[in-house]
Amino acid sequence: MGDDKIIGYRFQDGILIHSACKSVSEHQLNCGLWIISGVAAYRSECNGFLHTRQRKYEFYSLSHLYDGRGRYWSKNNGEQEIPAGSAVIVTPGTINRYGGWGDEPYVEDYICFAGPIADGWKRAGIIKDGFFHFGIERRLLPIIELARDPSNETQAQSALMLQNLLFDIHKYGREKVSQGSIDIILEEIKSNPEVWWTVEELADMCGTSVSQFRRNFKSHTGMLPKEYIEELKLRHAADILLSSDISIKDTARRFGYRDPFHFSRRFKLRFGVSPENYRSSAGSITT
Repeated sequence: MGDDKIIGYRFQDGILIHSACKSVSEHQLNCGLWIISGVAAYRSECNGFLHTRQRKYEFYSLSHLYDGRGRYWSKNNGEQEIPAGSAVIVTPGTINRYGGWGDEPYVEDYICFAGPIADGWKRAGIIKDGFFHFGIERRLLPIIELARDPSNETQAQSALMLQNLLFDIHKYGREKVSQGSIDIILEEIKSNPEVWWTVEELADMCGTSVSQFRRNFKSHTGMLPKEYIEELKLRHAADILLSSDISIKDTARRFGYRDPFHFSRRFKLRFGVSPENYRSSAGSITT
């Protein structure tokens, strides 16, 4: 069944209302949580946010922006840009808009769902409106594929998977993605190249848990914090070796390596040659 046959649309006071037309079986009712529809790899236009009407749903919606870039607005939370790796949750009755932003589309997997479990979790604050850190792994896709099977057992299994996923979002992704905080951290790292920052220190500066900081940092840079810090040090050290006559020992100290032999080992592991040979090559070895 196409999504246009599952979700109905009407206008009310200038707001586009999305309502569920799909009937729910007695078995799904007994499960307490049921999936109304699920769509994989939906791609909206670039700058689609500008053309999106204000709307509200009569069900819950979970959208995973796994590629591209978007912008989100709700009457309660205001307007903000959202990066890839975000989950957008809209609860029933919330006036909202979200879609592609800039020259990138909004590429998503999404699930519409309802039920007394969702209602109870909303009252308890487990399900909230807004956007949350989620990562780029397509975690909705297995649930969407499973929910296409109408058998009672499979429908119950897909509902349970969704329930577990919603709790994960609550547990690990409650804080909104703060790319601005990561940018500040990156500037701090670059401004103090001699420091070996711990993940705990950086997470504390962001006001997040260590696990969430690691996820946010990798989503932003493609690397874990420890990998990024050493890669930055070694790249800068390589530049100094080619552009100055500073000794290898002093270069190592400049970037926080107390033991020059350890620095040489790490440098060779990264560039394939020792610092001495790298310098003597006069730039013939590229990074």
